[in-house]
Amino acid sequence: MKRLFLIVGMVILILGIASCDSSNDVLSHGVGTLSVGLSATPSFSSKTRAINEDEYRNADNYTVEIQEVGGDMLYNDLYRNMPMSFDVEAGKTYTVKAFYGENVDAGFDKLYMEGNQQFTISNGEQKNLVLSCRPANVKVTVEYTDDFLKYYSDCTVSLQTSHIVVPFVMNMNADANKEAYLKADATGETITILVDGFKDKSGNLVDMGGALTTTKNVTPKTHVTITVGPEVITVGTGEASFDVSVDTSTEDKDINIEIPEEYWPGNAN
Repeated sequence: MKRLFLIVGMVILILGIASCDSSNDVLSHGVGTLSVGLSATPSFSSKTRAINEDEYRNADNYTVEIQEVGGDMLYNDLYRNMPMSFDVEAGKTYTVKAFYGENVDAGFDKLYMEGNQQFTISNGEQKNLVLSCRPANVKVTVEYTDDFLKYYSDCTVSLQTSHIVVPFVMNMNADANKEAYLKADATGETITILVDGFKDKSGNLVDMGGALTTTKNVTPKTHVTITVGPEVITVGTGEASFDVSVDTSTEDKDINIEIPEEYWPGNAN
């Protein structure tokens, strides 16, 4: 019985010491008060076609996470449920993150919004953070010139990034007017673009000697517009080639896929 009392006493003593250490830690650093504001700007340079932007502008739809760096999660819930302010231990570093949408590797109409910020707080400080959420992925649309549509009835654009194992396909007919969204690292992403599957007006495959391919480096919140169309150019290597022009003056990037004249229907061997 004495041994049992001794064990129980030791457990109580250990818990008491841990509690004192925790209390002393708070006392040594103090406490500050945190309030979080949230704004969301879902638009790219051009308006999204299939996305209800009002849903993405509504801060109440966003999930907010507040976590001590390397430590506990202090808050993980919708913004609309967040208290106006709450106390946090001073002298430590925290990360606040807000997000809305599906953070998929690639998908149609899958806009993903995110904002994050790291902060510290001093004893007695009233910290008012305003977190700005913006598109965290890349939007891709494909357009076909009138000249292309005179000769071709079908075409496929395939996209690859470091996050996409199986190429993401955008077919001219099945995916007309759709917008693709690709996951992109904050530091930048390389998109590989492959264009093939050309069919003439009779539905026959047109041999291009292989897929037309190019790569482009992009960052989140970039809108890539791929324009496919024929152009008279010289093919010196005997292989299909094409020109690519990129507009870097805005966040939109235009990529022109131009098919050599010798590969137009009626000219291909």
